[in-house]
Amino acid sequence: MLPLLIFIPFFGGIISFLLQKISNKLPKFIAMFSILLIFLLNIFMFVHITFPKLDLFCINFFSNKFCFTWMEDIGIHFSLYEDIFSSYMIFLTTLLGLLSIIFSYYEIYKNPGTFYLNVLILISSTIGSFLSTNLIFFFCFLEIIIFTICFLNIFWGSKDIDTSIKFSCIKKFFLQSQISSLVMLFSILLLFNYYHSIYGVWTFDFNLLKHAFINKSVIENIILFGFLLSFIIKIPSIPFHTWLPDVMLFSPRGNFVDLIGFLSKVGIYGLLRFFIPISGNIFYKIQYFMILLGIINVFYGTFMASIKNNLKHALAYINISHVGIILLSMFNFNNLSYEGLFLYIISSTISSSLLFILSSKLYNNFNTYNFKSFGGLWKIFNTIPGFFLFFVLSNFGLPGTGNFISEILIFIGFFLSHQKISIFFTFSLMLFAFCYIKLFHRIFYGSLKNNLKCCDLSFVETLFVSLLILFLIFIGLFPNFIFNNFNFFDICFN
Repeated sequence: MLPLLIFIPFFGGIISFLLQKISNKLPKFIAMFSILLIFLLNIFMFVHITFPKLDLFCINFFSNKFCFTWMEDIGIHFSLYEDIFSSYMIFLTTLLGLLSIIFSYYEIYKNPGTFYLNVLILISSTIGSFLSTNLIFFFCFLEIIIFTICFLNIFWGSKDIDTSIKFSCIKKFFLQSQISSLVMLFSILLLFNYYHSIYGVWTFDFNLLKHAFINKSVIENIILFGFLLSFIIKIPSIPFHTWLPDVMLFSPRGNFVDLIGFLSKVGIYGLLRFFIPISGNIFYKIQYFMILLGIINVFYGTFMASIKNNLKHALAYINISHVGIILLSMFNFNNLSYEGLFLYIISSTISSSLLFILSSKLYNNFNTYNFKSFGGLWKIFNTIPGFFLFFVLSNFGLPGTGNFISEILIFIGFFLSHQKISIFFTFSLMLFAFCYIKLFHRIFYGSLKNNLKCCDLSFVETLFVSLLILFLIFIGLFPNFIFNNFNFFDICFN
């Protein structure tokens, strides 16, 4: 069952590529069908994991473990495992995939089959990284994500930017990503050799490798630092964030949630799945440094977003602020903070992605992201301003939404552990509100600068956004729907 979650979008991409010679519309339908299929399969997996005693019609088919022996002598196995954490991350991946395809449905792409081949390979690799327990395969999936993002931006990126600037930005992104990957590969191989020196067994299985951290040696610290640095670059966090605003500027209009929604979430997942469980005492030694880094991310991101004149740049820097909140909660050893963190990942991913896509809709009408061309847009749109306002309010904690509950839990957990530092956390939430309100005001209020006949959201797009709003409200009103199923704190530290 688990391999299907990876192979369905992969082969769906190949079929899309082959069918583009017949029709330009077929690749879109194949891509949509592939993502819907793995979305439904993942729901079955979620039910099986959450309610193992439930008699499904084919219970053995929905096993949450899979292992195919490949290179047994050096411990490389195609081993997959899905728990509730990875199941929710796959849910977000398929949701972002649907968002990308639905809202880019009317975009005219050159070679649509090749375009959707890259999109589906990106989704397939992201799901693979969430399921892999063998570090070599996790590394390979991560590399595929990086390459597909580069291809999407090179061949289908914005045409409004000079080619030399575009390639310069791609080089920066690729260079930083490969430095991150080299650091990770070095750490994996060092851990691989270190485990063999202790137990006499060659393996890349993380479930075995995590037991090597028993002596608190220098080698263990180097391995941990390598994992931490690699994932921090991929999230991205200050000071390794410079690729994000630049690459966001020329990414494909309908699919520029790719960088935020895919690579960044894999980096967060990597920290929680592969770094936190083996960090041990190192966690406490770097705790205050990482909390300080999180505070800097929040303040720097909101400040830069408030002074930028480009909407894409502003949203990219706001994302860096969200990374700061995630780091603050991640490095606070508290059950409430981790429950809030998990809910925050879900809520902020959905609300931020919708803001990006609605901004792309504005670009379709005005062919610019410059704030100087906006103003007074509430007068000429019917649905976009209202939806934009909801996700703006949701992102800085509108009561009744998942964002509000997550931020409350993070704050209470943080206050219980660090009363004095929690003052900065409170102030950061105020900065979020200021930044988002200013952003919304610059776009939809003031004098109308472009009295054009604008294209609003279609019926399908409006329906899809409305369903996501209901979902955010549902998890905000009934958070126990998520928390009753598992303890996120135990998953990360055990």
